Amino acid sequence: MKKVLFFVAVLFATVAFTSCAKDWSCDCTIAGLPEVKNPILDQKKADAKDACDALETAAKLIDDQAKCVLN
Repeated sequence: MKKVLFFVAVLFATVAFTSCAKDWSCDCTIAGLPEVKNPILDQKKADAKDACDALETAAKLIDDQAKCVLN
């Protein structure tokens, strides 16, 4: 039983301290242009969301109705 508990504790610690960084795509729609897919590589979701929001802000300089979605 001690071996099982030790294994579960090691597995939990490994999962708990593993980074959740991955690749994302920020898909922007700007009037008159085909959908633009911007890769955001090796980022946590919160950081990728911030980057996608920044891209949307920049896209709104071109078109007030521009919209970017994080996938």
